[in-house]
Amino acid sequence: MTPLYDHSFKTIGYMTEQSRHFIPPVLKRIEEMRKEIGEKYSPEAARNAIEDDITYCLNKCLAYFNPAHNMTATDYHVYFQYAANAAAGIDNVIANEMPDL
Repeated sequence: MTPLYDHSFKTIGYMTEQSRHFIPPVLKRIEEMRKEIGEKYSPEAARNAIEDDITYCLNKCLAYFNPAHNMTATDYHVYFQYAANAAAGIDNVIANEMPDL
């Protein structure tokens, strides 16, 4: 399985228009990873490896680009940093505990 925390993911942290375009594919990739882990191991394993917090935070980052948002740049960076740490953690769990993916 390709790592989640890659160049595309890191681009989200730049808070640019390009960042906005990278969020939906990353969210889709997270769901694909959940599905693959769920099929190979179990739905519980998928929930344990990929918690909902990462999608919540990425959706908050996406909402920042909505003109009606009420988030600050600091809010965006806090959500992104949480998601980035979660993505690195997901990659670590998969590499160490699910190497056959």
